[in-house]
Amino acid sequence: MTNDYSPCINICRYTSTKLDKEEIIYCVGCYRSYDEISRWSSYSDSEKKDIEVELEHRKVNFN
Repeated sequence: MTNDYSPCINICRYTSTKLDKEEIIYCVGCYRSYDEISRWSSYSDSEKKDIEVELEHRKVNFN
């Protein structure tokens, strides 16, 4: 994974869902939260990989 990689697929629309009684606002294209999107370039490769795993879970659970 390179530093300029992003899971963004240019479908930037936001929605929300409840997860463990907490409301999560996320992009329906890449499934990242506002916070993850804004901080993406500052994450280490290891952090990005961890988030990528979480994004796969969100794709299944949020649809």
